[in-house]
Amino acid sequence: MKRILLTGASGFVGSHVLRHILVNTDWHVVCPVTFTHKGLSDRIRMAVFGVDDGYNRVKVIRCDLTAPISSITAHEFGKID
Repeated sequence: MKRILLTGASGFVGSHVLRHILVNTDWHVVCPVTFTHKGLSDRIRMAVFGVDDGYNRVKVIRCDLTAPISSITAHEFGKID
């Protein structure tokens, strides 16, 4: 099983990249996001919707990649595996 980090998955282009990965591979995807508004989380949900095992292959981690690593909580960091 391959696991990748996909930044920008909550954006327009990134959500389409996420869907393409889920449909065409068996990869697991870690998506760091800030969730500044509800529409961003909806894009990830729509990208995963209808994909076999999609919800089990995506891990969404709430964090700010522009901040020091300390901005990621221990709980969120533990989701990375």
